[in-house]
Amino acid sequence: MAQAERRHYLPKRICEKFFLKSLPYLEGKVLDVGCGSQPYKEYFSDYVGVDMPGLTKRPPIEADAKHLPFKNASFDSILCLEVLEHVDSPSKVMREMARVLKKGGVLYLTVPMYWYVHYAPFDFWRFTCYSLLALCQNHGLVVEYLNRTGGLNYFIACRISESLHVRLPAWVMKVIDRLLILYARLDKYNYRDAAGWVLRARRV
Repeated sequence: MAQAERRHYLPKRICEKFFLKSLPYLEGKVLDVGCGSQPYKEYFSDYVGVDMPGLTKRPPIEADAKHLPFKNASFDSILCLEVLEHVDSPSKVMREMARVLKKGGVLYLTVPMYWYVHYAPFDFWRFTCYSLLALCQNHGLVVEYLNRTGGLNYFIACRISESLHVRLPAWVMKVIDRLLILYARLDKYNYRDAAGWVLRARRV
């Protein structure tokens, strides 16, 4: 496993776990808002990725998420993964995603609640479950599923893993990451903290 991939091993593992659970709900033509390197493209036969211009890896379509270049009701499903914290107006982005989503279509979204500053200086927000519910309600989206992606122990485990990956060989980190995964499971005894949220909502 490449060093950069090992650094984000635990966050990617948990994100993939929740994504695979929601995959059966993501049908038809899929829009990936803030697609980055398009890690989920392989799961869909009809996939469109859009991201900001000027990135190192150019997306298929370059556009601001507040002004998506698509007609109303163009997509059956939308992905928006770890994106809303990086836009200056989450409400406008939600409005645009709701606009291009077909009636009955599904939005799958993940955001952090607490996390270190990343992609500076474009790191603007952190979200509670209630802010997500309000964003969806304000734009005609009904939340069908909302859960935390991890708690305090998960966050600590990720930070330990990321801090050690540059100092230790891969085989040592493999063992440590497995131990950290076990440690992160202690979150089931603490429901007050949330490292982030995963949400599935449907346009009414």
